[in-house]
Order: sequence, then C-alpha cells, then structure tokens
Amino acid sequence: MKVIGAGFGRTGTMSLKVALEELGFGPCYHMIEVFEHPEHLPLWEAAAQGEPVDWEKLLAGYQSTVDWPGCTFYKDLMKAYPDVKVLLNVRDSDKWYESARNTIYAAVNIPDPPPGRRMVDKLIWEQTFDGNFENRQHAIEVFEQHNEEVIQNPSSRWSSRGERKGTKAINTQRGWCVQPWFPTTLVGASHHSGLATMPKNRAAC
Repeated sequence: MKVIGAGFGRTGTMSLKVALEELGFGPCYHMIEVFEHPEHLPLWEAAAQGEPVDWEKLLAGYQSTVDWPGCTFYKDLMKAYPDVKVLLNVRDSDKWYESARNTIYAAVNIPDPPPGRRMVDKLIWEQTFDGNFENRQHAIEVFEQHNEEVIQNPSSRWSSRGERKGTKAINTQRGWCVQPWFPTTLVGASHHSGLATMPKNRAAC
C-alpha cells in the first residue's frame, strides 16, 4: 500500500482511482471493489463493528485506496502501512452534500439492494453521519470536521523513517494535482463524466 485517499465519497474519488492507476499506484481500492468482491464484505462488516481487521489480507494486491469504506479507516491504515502517503479530496461543502444526497444517499431506498448494502448503511449513514444525513447542516459539519481531522492528524506528517510526509489536500473544484512527493511527471487530472484524463506537465492546482 502506497497511497491512502482519506476523502469522503463524491469528492472525485472515481477520477482519482483512475488517475492513480494510470500513474502506477494500482490497483486502487474503491467502493466498487466491495460490490465486485463480496468475499470482502465480512471483513468490512467486522471493521464497521470495531473488530480487528487483517488489512494485509483484505487489501492484498492493492497499492492505493480511495472513497468509502477505506476513508473511514484511514488512521488504521496509516498504522498498518507507516510509510503510506495520504491524499485528501476536498470539495465545496454545499456541492458535496447535494451530490451525495442525489446519488449515493438516494440509492438507500432502491428495491433489491446489492450485497454490501447493510455494511454501507451501517458504516456511512448510521455511524459516520449518526443516522442524520438528511440534516444538511449536520452532514456538512461531519464532512468538514473529517477533512480538518485528516489535515491536522500528526500521524500523517512523518514516515516511520523520520521523513516528512504531510497530507496533501486536493480541491476537486479546480481539478486535482498529484503533489511533488509522487515520483512522476504526470501532475494533473481533469473531470469529465466521472473519468480522468491525464495531461502531462499541467500546472499544479
């Protein structure tokens, strides 16, 4: 594991997944992996219950993770992978809420939910948002507090070798940039229909 995306869903995480894989940090674990690998569900459900998780087993073969459910456990992942880099997708809070409400939250009441719905409901809507996502102010406060916690988390600032790491915040309203600590010349991505294009030598955002 080389990169942890600590940002909530609906902050450009799918574009970031695609971009990280293009940059050589793949495969990247995103919520879609949960639905494609139902065998992972018991481990995520255990994590949601606060039980110990074998992260090496769960994330075997992956070099990065973005979106839920991984972002909820970014601190646990940092302990499991001490030299990992941390990326935080940020977005205008009101636009984030509208996006989340109209997409992933709107799917709560669909009939015949896919495997994994129980874990999603518990981890995101019940635990992260205290069963109160429909309260716009509360949901936005949770979103903003999470972002600030990630940025201020002292564990994200140093590697186990004593090297300064830092959490890199990416504003998806201006596109996003791969920060200088990535060993690559590909420095940006732009959004179009949920996908990322990879221009070289784009100015950092």
